[in-house]
Amino acid sequence: MENFSINTQENYSNSYLTTLFSNGQMIQCEDVVKFQCQSSELFRIPYNCTFNILSHKFCSTLEIPTTTSINKLYFRRPTFNEERAIMYDALQISTDDDVAKIIHYKSYLPINTIIELFATFIRSIEEILSLLQPTPSSSSIIPNPILHLPTN
Repeated sequence: MENFSINTQENYSNSYLTTLFSNGQMIQCEDVVKFQCQSSELFRIPYNCTFNILSHKFCSTLEIPTTTSINKLYFRRPTFNEERAIMYDALQISTDDDVAKIIHYKSYLPINTIIELFATFIRSIEEILSLLQPTPSSSSIIPNPILHLPTN
């Protein structure tokens, strides 16, 4: 794994606003890809972003446990059809060159456009087992098996 440092005092003037969709779905509607989830997370990526910095940024933003790893990452890439209307497809991101493509495509869009990313994750066996363990609050709630019927 590469060593890299991230400046916690981000320079917001040299970064792009990005939103990450996770634990959701990627939907193909006619010629457009949409990312959907219950809630997305906003964060900023620097102009000179690498894949490792990007991965670290959204793992820290989502507070992902170290036992969880990225399975796949997609960028909602803008393209233009014959009528010059903006369409979107999904570009899988896995290298520094792919991240450079994100920055390249961003330059063709209005300045206030947010970069959209979609991620899937792989959880470790330990994490899956811990998620299956009952929590103290859920184990203390025992439904009452006695059915009370109204009397006439």
